[in-house]
Amino acid sequence: RARDQLNALAADAAQLLSSSALADAESAAYWAYHLGRTGFFLGAAASGAIAHHLSTQLRALAAGSSPSRTPFQTLSANASTELSNRLYEALAMFQQDLAAIKQGVYKLPWDMTTISHRQYNPLFVLSKSAQFVAEGIATLNRRMSEGSADNWFQSNLYPKYYADNTFHYQSDGWMSDRCAECIPCRAHLAAVTLLVGAAIFMRLHTAPRLHTAPRHN
Repeated sequence: RARDQLNALAADAAQLLSSSALADAESAAYWAYHLGRTGFFLGAAASGAIAHHLSTQLRALAAGSSPSRTPFQTLSANASTELSNRLYEALAMFQQDLAAIKQGVYKLPWDMTTISHRQYNPLFVLSKSAQFVAEGIATLNRRMSEGSADNWFQSNLYPKYYADNTFHYQSDGWMSDRCAECIPCRAHLAAVTLLVGAAIFMRLHTAPRLHTAPRHN
């Protein structure tokens, strides 16, 4: 049954792509950009989880102990069905977004049409990928061990949220230069991993509705 569901999803996705991505040059460029971008973030997320899994296995092997179950093992238990469903939903969202662009509701993404954007620099992409994998290993280690929530930043001027690591277990909490360097990649990865790239389109689709909604004094 699961295989039949996957085949049906694949057929629907192929039909959706052929009807939208091949419509014209602008559509083809749009789909190439978003599929490539989503693929990059999914690949980076998978690389971080796999790197953490391997490091956990190696540490356990070196210590002669049984390795703990890792997030990678949990996520991969039902990965094919879950990922297929999420990807199909993302493709449908891309189609809706492109339709809104064609209707003139808003323009093509700025970073897609700005070739000088740093995301097209291979060195920048490689550095961010390496940074995320290293941060992913450290973050998942703290999450698995339920490490200390305290960090270097303590102030009564800010909510406790900024002075502990319990939400993401990220390095150095929220208020360090290191965290600031990681936040853009981490935020995109969280959005892409959890929502398969649909978060930005959810926000975009609310803007026109808010703009045209009846105003009450």
